[in-house]
Amino acid sequence: MCPRGSFYDLFLSKLSRKVSIPSFFKTNAFRTGILAMLIIALGTQVYFAWGSAYNIGRAFLTVLTITTTAGIILGAVFKPRAWCQICPMGTLGNWISKGKKPLHVSEQCKDCKLCAKVCPMQLKPYEDKAGTMTDGDCIKCSSCVAACPIKALGFKEEMKKAA
Repeated sequence: MCPRGSFYDLFLSKLSRKVSIPSFFKTNAFRTGILAMLIIALGTQVYFAWGSAYNIGRAFLTVLTITTTAGIILGAVFKPRAWCQICPMGTLGNWISKGKKPLHVSEQCKDCKLCAKVCPMQLKPYEDKAGTMTDGDCIKCSSCVAACPIKALGFKEEMKKAA
């Protein structure tokens, strides 16, 4: 779990308008653009600060302050984890974790959509009925599993134990 994402969950849940995160935030083009922009900004700052540990540290602090502020604004305007959709670590995590430890959705799913309502990443597990949700944005928090009234969701290891 990301400490920044957990911070947003805890402190922005009361402030957030809880409006759907724009779908373009999830596109690879937009995410790659944000990632490239932050790498270039940080790389440029580090390049000009080279030789001074203090100034290199200040470059990292500046980027962290700007991104945290952007995350707070996005979390207040949309949902608490809106920043996680475009965060460089979230983007890399999405690319690396896609298909790993997928969420199993059994045929028993009744499309009640409670799983989608509690998902901090605004995913919709019920759409993958009788299959597996392999979305790389799933943070494996198990909020959807806990919210399912008929226990139709679970990670493979959990579903095998229940059978």
